Amino acid sequence: MKSNYHERKQNRLAAFEKLADKNEQLSTDLYEQSNKMAEVIPMGQPILVGHHSERSDRNYRDKIWAKIGQSVEAQNKADYYRERAESLLNNTAISSDDPDALDKLRDKLEKLEALQVLYKSINKIVFSKKITEAEKVDLLADIGVNEKQALDFMGHNRFNDWGIAHFTLTNNNAKINNARKRIEMLEKVSAVPYSEQVIGGTKLVINPNENRVQIFFNDVPGEDIRKALKSSGFRWAPSVGAWMRQISNGAIYAAKQILTNNQPSAI
Repeated sequence: MKSNYHERKQNRLAAFEKLADKNEQLSTDLYEQSNKMAEVIPMGQPILVGHHSERSDRNYRDKIWAKIGQSVEAQNKADYYRERAESLLNNTAISSDDPDALDKLRDKLEKLEALQVLYKSINKIVFSKKITEAEKVDLLADIGVNEKQALDFMGHNRFNDWGIAHFTLTNNNAKINNARKRIEMLEKVSAVPYSEQVIGGTKLVINPNENRVQIFFNDVPGEDIRKALKSSGFRWAPSVGAWMRQISNGAIYAAKQILTNNQPSAI
């Protein structure tokens, strides 16, 4: 699935880095321009109030400050795009467009379920009233909990907070359910066959290889159609030349409704 996912990710990264470099250079250029403009004014020279030069002097100094402000703004943009690039590199979330998404989600689900079993086993031992503390330490060691952790789970050095907290179990269970739902959704997507059809002269493509519902207009669609597309979650993809949205029953239904109810018109 989604054969060009990594290529798209690299393209996004390259675009962020290019924008960061561009704005950083712009910031430097503007700052240097402001410095050169300021060199014209003698050091410590005040504005001569009432002098015929007052107005032009104020305007000139305003232009210097405007350059500095533009420089700061450009640097802020550069920092923003650097952060976007860094965030993209460090993002460990599993994208539905990743060709290995199903395998990664199944592996994640397996680990989450194993963790839930471990949590419940820890609490079963810790809250047992039939065995001694020493026996609890031994039993916890059998499932991979070291002695310090075992004593912590039994209230030592943890302000008498015993076992695995209920909210931890609840949160992990929510992650399990979410992973299961995403696996189910991606399995349905992978089972959808590739198809093309023409509705009102416009080509509608169901493309499971890209996980996208794609609409290819012959001309630029009218404003009313573009509004309908955007309100239904479709976005224009210049690199593909199509309006696209991730595959779902809702996306397919919305695409067909838009194309059936509206005839594209050039603008």
